[in-house]
Amino acid sequence: MSKILILSKTKMQENRVCVGGVDLDNRCSIRLLDRNGHHETVDECPYDLLSVWNIEYTRIHRRPAPHLEDVKVTKRHNTNRSVNPAELLKLTNYNIRIYDNLPIQETFSGKLLSTEGGSFYISEEGGIPNFSTCFWVCDKTLRKSRYSKPEKVKYSYTDDEDNWFQITYVGVDKAPDRIPKGSLIRLSLAHWWSPEDSDTEKRCYLQLSGYFELEEPENIEISNNPVFPSSSQEKTFELYKQGKSIAEIVTIRELSRSTICNHLAEYVKSGEIDVSRLVSQNIICQVEDFYRRNPSELHLKPCYEHLNGIVSYEDIKLIYAHLNRN
Repeated sequence: MSKILILSKTKMQENRVCVGGVDLDNRCSIRLLDRNGHHETVDECPYDLLSVWNIEYTRIHRRPAPHLEDVKVTKRHNTNRSVNPAELLKLTNYNIRIYDNLPIQETFSGKLLSTEGGSFYISEEGGIPNFSTCFWVCDKTLRKSRYSKPEKVKYSYTDDEDNWFQITYVGVDKAPDRIPKGSLIRLSLAHWWSPEDSDTEKRCYLQLSGYFELEEPENIEISNNPVFPSSSQEKTFELYKQGKSIAEIVTIRELSRSTICNHLAEYVKSGEIDVSRLVSQNIICQVEDFYRRNPSELHLKPCYEHLNGIVSYEDIKLIYAHLNRN
């Protein structure tokens, strides 16, 4: 299973939602469909924005570029973890494009065109990007357009040359009257479409899928159980996935066994590593027996002393991580 961070939920027809996310393990953008390849209804969809899930999925290729992110979810488990919006700026390390304080015309590799009415789109004429979503730290404050309707909100954007544009909002959250400059905005391209009885070529129109106001650095609360692992943790996990033992990882990384086990314990707790692949079943049973008799005791020393020092602190920590999985 892969660790998936939910980035967007947008409204669709027939009371369905389109859910976008990032696979933090494989560093790629995905669009989550059900096991039959359909968008879930609002009532069926369990995903909250910025929540983290362990998900097993298969890719499907039913749509042409730029919509190449579709996957069918076959298994899922909520880790009950989430991220602070300010931490989303780290997504550039996961192959997610963030256009920072640039004119909106520069998003989607500069391939956006616009209609006389100020709507952005991509078409074969301007070139087709190989991705249909991105983030944009807006360089201007966006305000609700005078052309907005309760069922279809549009935001106005005026560039440095005083050209006026509008973007349709499709997020599930209530649309505010204004989105401040410097907010992190999720942009997406709608499916290919052209009006009936028209010679207009098919286009993918630009949509505003959601937004996050970024806090000042001093106000950010960093979780003690981070969703985005440190680079050192990631290096350890990569070696584990290559089949290396704890002893081999200690040698390769030239770090203590305690440090390596601390790294791996985070992945045991998130369900990405099966503890039985790190510790023998006999030791697991001994620690589990103590834990179940003393469920309120979260410190390692009492268990270590109860087992007369036969089981290492590192192994106890790994097993406790397993017993307190997210």
